Amino acid sequence: MDRFLLQLDLNLLKALYLLLDEKNVTRAADRMFVTQSAMSKTLRRLRESFNDALLVKTTHGLVPTPLAERLAQQLKILFGQMEQLSPQTFDPVECHDRIRIAATETFALGVLPFYILRLKELAPNLQIELLHLTDDYLDLLAAGTLDFAAYLDQSYPEGFISHPLYTTHPKIWCRAGHPLAGKKKLSLEDIRAYTKIAFHSPHLSHLELNNILNELEKEELGRDILLTTSHFLVAINVLANSDALMVAPEFLQRFPLLDLVSHSVSHIPLFDKLKVVNVGIIQHERTFNSPLHKWLMSQAHEIFAANVNAGDQPRP
Repeated sequence: MDRFLLQLDLNLLKALYLLLDEKNVTRAADRMFVTQSAMSKTLRRLRESFNDALLVKTTHGLVPTPLAERLAQQLKILFGQMEQLSPQTFDPVECHDRIRIAATETFALGVLPFYILRLKELAPNLQIELLHLTDDYLDLLAAGTLDFAAYLDQSYPEGFISHPLYTTHPKIWCRAGHPLAGKKKLSLEDIRAYTKIAFHSPHLSHLELNNILNELEKEELGRDILLTTSHFLVAINVLANSDALMVAPEFLQRFPLLDLVSHSVSHIPLFDKLKVVNVGIIQHERTFNSPLHKWLMSQAHEIFAANVNAGDQPRP
């Protein structure tokens, strides 16, 4: 860097920019929120620093010197560029950013399409990349590879925050033509009578899975397992083409490709042991103050709070 710039008090450039723009000490002082006397002293310091009068008093007011005219052009460019550093009001229509969201398969298929359609309607140039939720999702959030992860609303390490979206309860699912499809209230005997699909999250440990299967086994519900899988699409396709039953979240009703029927199990004590699932959006602290990320979260809360918790299908 030039030695002159190293020695120059860069705060003086703000005053010089305003003086050359206004060509009036009083108005420049007002814009800088200082007194006229203070601005006059600053002008004297500027003249000493540049060894030039910069602004000369005439009958027409202050007139810039040739050096000042050249500086005025450069300062206009400089401060115009520096305005990009100031916080901007977020405008979704003007947004051309790329957002990366990782989610489990059930969440991605059953819920996210409505959110994405809403975002694309409001921010048509926003690029959305939906990825599989992998075990290292927290590392990816911290590294900036991911913007959000849709997963369980639970405690996370320092530097991460989970925004609760909604709570989902387990239900018994079957195909629309199933012998139990029209029954208003299922009994344990009804459930025991049919084979089961044991669907589980790919992030569920083998110990947790075995604990659930053992609970089912105690009530003779786990002795006839047709399929155990973490592949959601496989599970619901087998469900739609068999007389099997499956325990799955209630938002499965928003998956439109298959004609499935759900039954509440809240009246059956066994299913009290199956956890209510609290779903949230997780982000890293590096994006907490980003206008874009704040807007994305506000849209998520608006859509899910108004529609999913109310039991209605989310609409874009």
